[in-house]
Amino acid sequence: FLDPVVSPDGTVNITEGSNLTLTCSDPGNTGMPRYVWINDRKSACALDDSDGIELTPIINNPPLNLTLTNIDRAASGNYTCRTTHIDLPGIKRETTVTVYVQLI
Repeated sequence: FLDPVVSPDGTVNITEGSNLTLTCSDPGNTGMPRYVWINDRKSACALDDSDGIELTPIINNPPLNLTLTNIDRAASGNYTCRTTHIDLPGIKRETTVTVYVQLI
């Protein structure tokens, strides 16, 4: 059970007003992991398109995409993909990407 792979990874610099899709996938193809996106400002359950953030409703079937549209500076921060596995209760793996939104 490996850490999830996030693309793009590391640090992302993006211009205000742009769109960004973060993708989380299972590098080991280990069966049925569960995926969730979490960020600095909100839990995954609160991510919706009211503030330009849309969570693709795929939970048990990778990849899991997080789409940020018409990004503003408030979208800057850490976005973490967390995976758990039905056969390994209580164990979780995470990978974080940092997004910096720059003014036009």
